Amino acid sequence: MARWHRTFRAVSRTALIHVAWILGIVALLLVAWFVVLRTGGTRQAWPHLFYLPIVVAALPFGVAGSIATAIVATVLCGPLTPLDTSTGAEQTTMNWLTRGGFFVVVGTVTGLIVAARARAAAMATVDRLSGVANRARLDDELARQLARIQRSGDACSVAMFDLDDFKAINATYGHRAGDQVITEAAQRLSTACRAADLVGRWGGEEFVVIAPDTPIDDAVTLAERCRRALAASPIPPLTRAVTASVGVAEARADDDVRSLVHRADAAMYRAKQRGRDRVVAAPADLRPGD
Repeated sequence: MARWHRTFRAVSRTALIHVAWILGIVALLLVAWFVVLRTGGTRQAWPHLFYLPIVVAALPFGVAGSIATAIVATVLCGPLTPLDTSTGAEQTTMNWLTRGGFFVVVGTVTGLIVAARARAAAMATVDRLSGVANRARLDDELARQLARIQRSGDACSVAMFDLDDFKAINATYGHRAGDQVITEAAQRLSTACRAADLVGRWGGEEFVVIAPDTPIDDAVTLAERCRRALAASPIPPLTRAVTASVGVAEARADDDVRSLVHRADAAMYRAKQRGRDRVVAAPADLRPGD
């Protein structure tokens, strides 16, 4: 039930954002069209009024939104804004095509710029080797989840994964093989987790899974599924399975990022001490320094 509730909230929020953007674009186009009509379709109203809707459309929808808005603006307003006062079907058609070309060019360029900025922002939060979230993205999400549970009282758990004997893997097979293990481990963790979970590389051979709206017992079940997925088959060029020691901690109202990660990390070290390749839940009363 909780998972369906999270999905419904996410879909509803996304739908509302898209509807708001579309209504804003339509309103801007209507205002621009009204001004053009009031000015008699003269060149004074051209082309600045329509540049703003194109930019607005590009922000959430990228290239596709820019081009779509450009086409709509051209169809609605192209014939109303001639380049000059001459008449005739041939001149009107040429004006319409010229304006249409201008719209498409401006819309496409704007969309490409926005898309490039979005890609750059995404790359800043992705670990380049593994392809999952990086340390900065994990820190931001942990802070966001802690603020959320302090407001609402909802649950949130964190699982810390440490690949067992990773130094021996590097020593035996080389660092390139170690990189392959990191990449494949990240993919297996991502596949085993749910859509709402965030998988990231904490550093070295350590991974973190942030599980929103998930109490400790459910988080342990999730961590066990991830642990089994990691060890399901060898990762080439290794001939043996790669295992992980996992520590799980549930966030408390008085937690900050450091204290929450500390408990998960401490539980992970207990898993190491108990023989590796297992999941250990952090005791609720575990404090920094324990």
